[in-house]
Amino acid sequence: MKKIILTWIVLLGVVGLTYAQAQKTLVKTLAIEKETQEAIFALTGDVEVIEWENETIRIMTTITTPNTAENVIKALVAAGRYDYKMVVDKENQTITIDMPKKDRPILINGVDLDDQLNFKIYIPQGMKYRIGTADTFMLM
Repeated sequence: MKKIILTWIVLLGVVGLTYAQAQKTLVKTLAIEKETQEAIFALTGDVEVIEWENETIRIMTTITTPNTAENVIKALVAAGRYDYKMVVDKENQTITIDMPKKDRPILINGVDLDDQLNFKIYIPQGMKYRIGTADTFMLM
């Protein structure tokens, strides 16, 4: 009887760990040209922008997925789902940063992956920035 109870406890513990909320933080530092006056962040999720005294942009992305194993997030990171794309517009002295593969739907066992992203972005002091999707931007 003790073996059966112990087996159930272990089984429930493994199932609980397998379907727990997974979280991973990625850090990316982007070198920018000194002439760049404005950064446009076409990112979906919660975005916090902080000015700092470096001449680079640093993006800390926290990925949270409910009911997904951590190895799934690691595989998606390795596949490039959370890679950034930076486009430089020298004429307008702007850069646009987005995450184009994030918008593609991912199904796991027939269920849409509900990955939530939170961004903490460090920009050079005095740099203008806009946040939003490609259609709507918030000027700061």
